[in-house]
Amino acid sequence: MSVLNDWSQTVQFIVSNKIDSLRLHKVKSQVQILRDKHIASYFKELHDKYVLVPVNKAGNKIIFVCKRFCIKILMDKLGIHPNISNKAITYAGNNSTLQMQ
Repeated sequence: MSVLNDWSQTVQFIVSNKIDSLRLHKVKSQVQILRDKHIASYFKELHDKYVLVPVNKAGNKIIFVCKRFCIKILMDKLGIHPNISNKAITYAGNNSTLQMQ
């Protein structure tokens, strides 16, 4: 049992020394890049032109989509067309396909 005890004490000593050395290490403060006025204006420009859209449900992947294109697709899906008269539009079927009644 003394071999296992010696090994355990050695590992504890190494870990304790590493923790102590890291406590003395000072971390430099991070530059707050998002507060830069040039970066903020760039993000504002991106926000004005694009929307973030999830690519799939499983991952955390997103894409930038033009706002005009996104609105056009949504209007098509909802059946909102400025050139079509006010007809009742309902969703039917399993895949939410649009049908005009």
